[in-house]
Amino acid sequence: MYWTGAFVSFTGNWIQTVAQGWLVYHLTRDPATLALVSFAGQAPVFFMGPFTGAVADSFDKRRVVIVTQTSLALTALTLAAVTLFGYVEVWHILLLGLLNGIIWSFDVPARQSLISELVDTEDIANAIPLTGATFNVARLVGPSIGGILLASVGPGVCFLVNGLSYAAMLSGLLAVRPRSEARVEDTQPAFQRMTEGIRTVARTPAFRTLILLEIVISVFGLFYIVQLPAYAADVLGTGKQGLGYLYSAIGVGAVSGLGTLAMLSRYRGRGRVPALAMTGFSLGLLALGLVGIAIADGSSLHASLVAGLCLVVTGYCGTTMLNGTNTLLQANAAEHLRGRVVGVHFWALSGLGPIGTLLFGEIAARIGVSESFLVGAIICLVVALPSVFFARSVRHLR
Repeated sequence: MYWTGAFVSFTGNWIQTVAQGWLVYHLTRDPATLALVSFAGQAPVFFMGPFTGAVADSFDKRRVVIVTQTSLALTALTLAAVTLFGYVEVWHILLLGLLNGIIWSFDVPARQSLISELVDTEDIANAIPLTGATFNVARLVGPSIGGILLASVGPGVCFLVNGLSYAAMLSGLLAVRPRSEARVEDTQPAFQRMTEGIRTVARTPAFRTLILLEIVISVFGLFYIVQLPAYAADVLGTGKQGLGYLYSAIGVGAVSGLGTLAMLSRYRGRGRVPALAMTGFSLGLLALGLVGIAIADGSSLHASLVAGLCLVVTGYCGTTMLNGTNTLLQANAAEHLRGRVVGVHFWALSGLGPIGTLLFGEIAARIGVSESFLVGAIICLVVALPSVFFARSVRHLR
């Protein structure tokens, strides 16, 4: 019930992502504004992410998630209302995005840690990847639905669909009964828990390398997803539905990447997977930028198909890298430190990512979207390649 509700809700999120990106770019025609909207939605994690896990540990996790999911539904319905009645402006989207970021800072730690209270202890290792797959499976179908809805009924209805999709998540949360004996009371102050996780990562060479790779791809690589509306409109010349297909191409790669990780679960050299996957991601992003430059004088269906294949590669390698890193950190961290180490992982991914989004939004506005992809890809490649050959501490992780 929880998985099904999350899948429906995430599908609604992706429908809104497609519509919101198109709407912002339609209102401004400015890649920097696309980046600013994304920054507003993610920036609160930078300041609040390391601390909000204490809320999940101090209160009933299910009730915390019910409150956060209800709040997210209300923001989506508010955006739908101002759009459908013709009052929407960019500052509305920025303000609601900032509010969503604050809510997500509380939602993610509680929602992810709730899993340990929904299944037996021996099933946690299977339940965590399965719930993580909800986001990527939704990314496969949500953007396609979003593109069709956006082309046929407009962005306002897309926002309305997202707001209503939270009903599935809330129904699942109200129906499940978490195991109270699974909760462990932690009397340590939140700041002490946060710093202990950072100290653990800092004194463990393999963890330092993994977090460094994650910071680099988060800041210098993942911004490309935010710039897809500008890439689709100005470079490929595709319409609203075409934008949805581009997002879905990333989803196809992401789901395939999760399958690969499952097959590699007993691979002895799994420690190399994040660096190898990051190298593949860099090459995919580099190819995406080169496609855009090659068709600067005119778009074609052939170019759109090649760009879609590049996005399959970036989705596949990006998901393999990030989920592989998460798995290695959890498998090799001491049990009593696991949550804190994963907290650093969450901060590196979602807390620092907005900085890269904002930075490369400005770069894209000044030199072009395709050129910004090339800059980010080269930086990621320069960091990833040495890690493949020289990061010995990571190779031996189980």
